[in-house]
Amino acid sequence: MKNTIFAAVLLLALSSAPSFADPVDIPMSDEEIALLANLKAQKDFLGMLRLWEETESTTDIGAELRDFPFEDVMPALRVGLLSKNSGIAGYCFRWLAVFQDKYAFDYVYQRVFPPPLADDKRKLAIEIAKDLGNPDFHKRVAAREKLIGMGAGVVEILTPLMKDDDPEVAFAATLIIAEVRPPIRDWEIDNLHYFDDPRAADILRSIIVTGDSHPLWLVGYAIGALGWRGTAADGEIIRPYLDAEWPSHAIHALGRLKDKNSVPRLIELLDDNRLVQNAVWALGNIGDSRAVPALEEHLAKVVEPSLKRSFIVALARCGEKKHLRDALANMPESNMGYELFEACGNDEIELIRNRLANTKDANLQVAMVLTLSRLAPPADQTAIRTIKTLRAKSKPPSEYDVDYFAIALIKLGDKDEENAILARLKDKNPRVRVGAMRTLGYTKDPKYFPVLLEACNDRESYIIIEGGPTHEVRETAIAEFSRIGAKNSWVWLWSLNPDGQIAEIKAWYAKYQEQKAAEQKPGEN
Repeated sequence: MKNTIFAAVLLLALSSAPSFADPVDIPMSDEEIALLANLKAQKDFLGMLRLWEETESTTDIGAELRDFPFEDVMPALRVGLLSKNSGIAGYCFRWLAVFQDKYAFDYVYQRVFPPPLADDKRKLAIEIAKDLGNPDFHKRVAAREKLIGMGAGVVEILTPLMKDDDPEVAFAATLIIAEVRPPIRDWEIDNLHYFDDPRAADILRSIIVTGDSHPLWLVGYAIGALGWRGTAADGEIIRPYLDAEWPSHAIHALGRLKDKNSVPRLIELLDDNRLVQNAVWALGNIGDSRAVPALEEHLAKVVEPSLKRSFIVALARCGEKKHLRDALANMPESNMGYELFEACGNDEIELIRNRLANTKDANLQVAMVLTLSRLAPPADQTAIRTIKTLRAKSKPPSEYDVDYFAIALIKLGDKDEENAILARLKDKNPRVRVGAMRTLGYTKDPKYFPVLLEACNDRESYIIIEGGPTHEVRETAIAEFSRIGAKNSWVWLWSLNPDGQIAEIKAWYAKYQEQKAAEQKPGEN
């Protein structure tokens, strides 16, 4: 009975924690738009943020600020973190995060890890906490009130007690933490992965470990983010959430972390129709052969084509490829998908060649051609002839589109194809130049950095669709330079005007060249 009472008290505490307005997007009036333009002309960024808040509008804040050097707007964005409109606060935090702003990071870190108590107060808090499980009800209540009065510094002491064997102590510790620690917001957790600071993972771990003091959806955000930022050891704290009400975040995170200890429970989740797709993906990503019997058993019962492909791919990644080879040889074209080819290895090259010769679907052709270029050895003439024969029979891409056949041939070392694409960079038609840049970008080969950097000077305008907006050729050069693998590439695409983007690219490329030179062995040209 007492557990039920404390659970009710805990839910009440969480529901009464400070809340923030949901993001809204209310169009501005003509008068407000004119006022915004005037504030922008004066570079009154704080005034712009206040206007957005007053009008309850978050209409493309990024587009309005993009024309200015980021350092000019940073002070206003820091103030924007405190906005009651969570849409505005979220925009500000994301912008600050991608530019590694220490203030924004510490804004979250210091709420998750409050300054510890002084030694004397810490010793006192430890003594007081011993009464959280006291048989005397009045002493328990007094202990809780005293600890709450000591502030956020008690979080460090109470966190281990959330797992105490005495449920009275565990509930009390959870209740106090929820009371004294300022709330963490979903957009803060969702954008933490932009920070290079290794302490970002510590924040996520803390939220997961103290999960009972947070709403479950927030813990889910933290689990999902830790799947990207964490290490194999983090499986230990994520695994219990496989038994949560909705464990999809935990399933994906454990799959990314390749947590072999979660395999038995993931196999059990194959029987849950809500989660089977997630569980299959995770088992395939982990690649543990123990999952093969269960995956084969379920595959025999599956009818839906996309789920069937998921099982086949998972089995292949767990070491059993007979189902993959059967699919490459016999599966109806309408039921096939690109994920089958991602699971292929060198042993499947001949099957891919045979299937490619008889495939009519253009998307499947692209998937197989790119797979062939990934698996075949460099300068493999058989693969090159196969791809060229198929291309001669296929509808050519438009001048603007990515040429996937060219990408495959370039990856196989076809110099004639590479020279043809490079020549298109000098074509008089800007759409042809754009198509060539996009094709080189999709090769993701760093050797094309120099030509794309040169193309960043191409200011000629063109349109993609008749009547559509005008673009500069250099915008594509920036995007494809970024696609090849430059760090924080999306910052260049969305947070600055083209001149600012190009300045960032040049600065990054100079550092890239220095790093490559430093990695070069002595005496190597």
